Amino acid sequence: MVEDFGAVIQAIMVGEETNPKKALADLAGRRNQMLDDAIAAVQKKGAKVSREDWVFENWDPRKDYLPADYKGR
Repeated sequence: MVEDFGAVIQAIMVGEETNPKKALADLAGRRNQMLDDAIAAVQKKGAKVSREDWVFENWDPRKDYLPADYKGR
């Protein structure tokens, strides 16, 4: 099991990983589970946080995300 994106790409490039789509999907699933676990842990401690805090609908990857952009999300 490859643990990070760079390692997955490296394994694909050198032929150690023969199913890139599955490897990337597995990695994404593990990362999402880790995020969900972390959110649940801090919620148990009283933090007001959810996955919605990671949603930036007004984000454009071609532009810098400026302080004013946070107000528009």
